Amino acid sequence: MNQKTIVYNHIKEKGSITSKEAISLYNITRLAAIVGFLREDGIKIKTDLEGSRSLARYSFGISDPVQIQLTFREEVLEAYE
Repeated sequence: MNQKTIVYNHIKEKGSITSKEAISLYNITRLAAIVGFLREDGIKIKTDLEGSRSLARYSFGISDPVQIQLTFREEVLEAYE
């Protein structure tokens, strides 16, 4: 599984991801770059800054699990059009 898929699936399942989580869970050290690639693929990802150290937290900006699934399906379908 490639890093884009890992990050996408993590956000889909957990709701968000930070660089600390990406490093500790998946040994992904360039999360911002991976998020950039996902955005280039048309995935809408929201960035929120946390704390005094400006830690970025990436999410789909959707809190409803059903809406996350619908958004995921729409993005997959659009990718194959």
